[in-house]
Amino acid sequence: MKFAPGEVSVFSSSVETGESEEGVSCEYQGPEIEIGFNAQYLLDFLRAISQDQVAFELKDQKSAGEMRPAGEGIVDQYRYVVMPMRI
Repeated sequence: MKFAPGEVSVFSSSVETGESEEGVSCEYQGPEIEIGFNAQYLLDFLRAISQDQVAFELKDQKSAGEMRPAGEGIVDQYRYVVMPMRI
């Protein structure tokens, strides 16, 4: 993933399925950062929440990321910690 002001880009690469890249607009404040995560862990979190918005907090490329449900009408208050991978 690459976080930059106004956009997060998601890159994926697999021997079986090839490569893919998608950009999504976001509210991001901070320096540009590129960090890798196991996609399955991110999908597990996204499938478990009912909200359309997610807060993703990062320190740097080597530290854990924290994901939380965000937006209006949050039913469950919890956080999901995911460790980065080397890219």
